[in-house]
Amino acid sequence: MRNGLPMVWRDSLRDLKHSVTDLIKRWRPESTELMTHRDSWPGLLDFNADWPRIDVEDSDDEIRIRAELPGMNEKDFQVELDSNRLLLHGEKRFEDEQRKGDYFYRESRFGSFYRAIPLPCTVEIDKAQAKYRHGVLRVRLPKTADARAQRKRIRVS
Repeated sequence: MRNGLPMVWRDSLRDLKHSVTDLIKRWRPESTELMTHRDSWPGLLDFNADWPRIDVEDSDDEIRIRAELPGMNEKDFQVELDSNRLLLHGEKRFEDEQRKGDYFYRESRFGSFYRAIPLPCTVEIDKAQAKYRHGVLRVRLPKTADARAQRKRIRVS
């Protein structure tokens, strides 16, 4: 038992969560932004709705996004950009096996994730860059000239 639920129930709930999430993604992709809240599917999975952790930094010239994806390869996830959001989705698999004499232990876990990150302004899609190193994805999105021009500092007195 973990989190007060038998493992069989946790596995069934995890499978149900993945089925519902996939159905929602196919039916209404824009509604998955609502699924990034911490309270959705609480405590059932290691890969919950707020995984991976994401930092968004908005500077004068660009938007920088940093996502923690430890233990993953570039082929395990996809990064997509549309006019007003960055989409990050993929699947993480984990397998552990231990053998000691007559003792054999195997654990397998997997979890898919989907994050839709709304962008505060328009960006130059053709100039977007992404780099993945040591479990950290870094995305740089240059702002359009119009977006840069709209930003104005307000003097505080």
